Amino acid sequence: MDEQKIWDLIDQMRISIPEEVKKANEPIRSATGSSLKRTKKPHACGPQREEAAAMVSEHELTQAAEERATTIVERAKRDAESLRADADEYVIQVLESLGTDLERALKEVRNGVARVQQETARSG
Repeated sequence: MDEQKIWDLIDQMRISIPEEVKKANEPIRSATGSSLKRTKKPHACGPQREEAAAMVSEHELTQAAEERATTIVERAKRDAESLRADADEYVIQVLESLGTDLERALKEVRNGVARVQQETARSG
């Protein structure tokens, strides 16, 4: 798989994440996030708890998407390396075969030149 295609796919995944998810990550990532502090209070009302639960859930989805993207990139890199190794092996085989053919052709050319020189020397 083409590395640029992989990066394009990752970019598309990042773009497709709703803006709310991105905003939700900030309070969760921050230990001093005010939304997170409010949900820890024993007097927090139901909507605040639901909002916090939704933010945690969205954060988990974002993490899962990032982990999936990382897995895809790692697999693509392994596949690319394998393809590269196979291509290198193929190139080596083709070049070795070409070298053998060229050596054989060069030997025939040299033999032909030698024969012509011998015949020229005999007749001259």
